[in-house]
Amino acid sequence: MRSKALKTCYFILSLFFIFFISGCGININLDPYKDGKTPENDFTLSNFLNNNMILQQDKEFTISGISEKGVVLTASIFDEEGDMVSQTITIAGELGQFELKVKGIAGSNKRYRLEVSDGFHTHKFKNIMFGEVWMISGEYKDTLSYSMDTDDANLDNIKFVQYENESLKWYSYEDAVNVSDNIKSFAAYLNTKVNIPIAIIDASLDECYADAWLKEDIATNYLNIKKYLTSINRYNTSNSTSSTNSLGSMYNIFIDSLKDFSIAGIIWNQGTSDFKHYNSQNRGSFVTNYSYLLLQMFTEFNNVFGNDIDIYTIQETYLDEAFANDLRFAQAIPSYQLENVELIVTYDTYLLETEELINEDIESEQEGQYAFSIEKYLLRVCESVYQITYNKNAMFKSPAFNEVLTNNNVIKISFSFGQNLENVDELYGLSVQNSSAELLEYTYQINGNSIIITLVLEENQDINDIECIITYAYVEEIYLCNLKTINGLPVVPFEIKIN
Repeated sequence: MRSKALKTCYFILSLFFIFFISGCGININLDPYKDGKTPENDFTLSNFLNNNMILQQDKEFTISGISEKGVVLTASIFDEEGDMVSQTITIAGELGQFELKVKGIAGSNKRYRLEVSDGFHTHKFKNIMFGEVWMISGEYKDTLSYSMDTDDANLDNIKFVQYENESLKWYSYEDAVNVSDNIKSFAAYLNTKVNIPIAIIDASLDECYADAWLKEDIATNYLNIKKYLTSINRYNTSNSTSSTNSLGSMYNIFIDSLKDFSIAGIIWNQGTSDFKHYNSQNRGSFVTNYSYLLLQMFTEFNNVFGNDIDIYTIQETYLDEAFANDLRFAQAIPSYQLENVELIVTYDTYLLETEELINEDIESEQEGQYAFSIEKYLLRVCESVYQITYNKNAMFKSPAFNEVLTNNNVIKISFSFGQNLENVDELYGLSVQNSSAELLEYTYQINGNSIIITLVLEENQDINDIECIITYAYVEEIYLCNLKTINGLPVVPFEIKIN
């Protein structure tokens, strides 16, 4: 009896040890034939696994699935010579669920083979590469497209993921006919810069509401978001599985379903769908609620993929819409509040129409005056992502003020460290108003990373005696605004209330 009890005790301790080291991510060599339960049926796996896929380099990803209780499962990575370079092991839980946490390999042009096995059934995935994985989400219309020169890109090492027929499918560069030229150009540009494989998860729509990427629970539990969505007839939790542009639909498809899939970052382009309702709403509450929705959306992205990913929100480029400036301002707020969210400034991606531009790929907003350059816009997005994510020493971030000091009639606005401003003879787009919306006279001086505003006040009047609002880039011809860094990057629109 004692011997049998000891054997039982040893068996329980052995199982505990296996669970413990598996949970700690330690690779061990168990023989599934001897140490685990013999499975009666094959197991299922995460839906993102595929042949020819690209996984995020140097980041852990999780392979999950369903087997049978007590079955030992392994995930093994083999190099081109057939040598095993990584192996992870775990045991299926009470309901047969399992997770294999696999460490990503350094990015290169090498091909690998991934095998997941229970000792009796093996799922093999060949031609696997490790590189950089980006998700592009929001609104990307094909009406304005531009194809970059791809001669220097290794197109065989660029892959795309799209949602089709209720599943995620991988495509090569050549076969990705439904991916826009803009997205393909971004992938090719990044490939030439980092020289490793690039995968793009194409989570774009022709028209996009922000709440499509918002978790339904957030829309329900945050009353101001729920009230906002109700006011624009978007609070409907019954369509998230039937429409890709309903509340929570894109979150369920691309965020929640890929929570095991590691990525480098997300590029978000809102578009103007939400602001179709702008004129029917109170301006202040609309902008506040919309920016708060974006903030919660980005926060949830961090909760799913981790705070170490880079999130970029692309500023709206529209010229002639009344809401454009408020939209730009609302888009900037999350970049002020979340450390890993950056704003890509694009309001200056307009060119004065000349004879040289007649044959360019441009679309006129005001015929005979200015034209939108999709080429300049796309290069701004590509260069911003490359510089901020892959060239940490380059100061290419969208400048945002981080300090405001007042003294008598002088206001000093300082921007992020290293963002030295370019001196201009005449500053366009800066405005100072009192509480009655009357324009106040001022002079200015640009000094390093600061702009110093001196108000022209009445004798013996102090800035503490008045209320004023300083705005920048809240003008109709925003593309003429010329406060920018010495690198040529425009300062984002801002609004500062004094007193």
